[in-house]
Amino acid sequence: MIDWSIFVAGCFGAAAPEMVRLYKGRNLSVTIPRSYFGISVLFFLLGGFVAVALPTTTLWGAFYAGVSLPIIVSSAGKSQKRSKGFGLLAVEPPSLTLGGYLRLLFEYPEIF
Repeated sequence: MIDWSIFVAGCFGAAAPEMVRLYKGRNLSVTIPRSYFGISVLFFLLGGFVAVALPTTTLWGAFYAGVSLPIIVSSAGKSQKRSKGFGLLAVEPPSLTLGGYLRLLFEYPEIF
């Protein structure tokens, strides 16, 4: 069963950094698109789900889980980008000539 107080604390935790960011920019004359608010609400709800999914037992733990949500999301995005490269160096494809093959063989022996 979902502990709604943990969920709400996670939502507030996810909203806290955004409130600070908006407060710091209060003197700037910037128009905020309407889609920003919809995406923000979804992000706050995600903070609540993360707080419930993680084994948080206190309200402070749930709040902290929500506050750390941007770090969790950005690290998940970075690991996704990193896994596409498989840790290999980007090398131009070898030409079909024997000279091009031998040049790559001696310049980059670790890829063969």
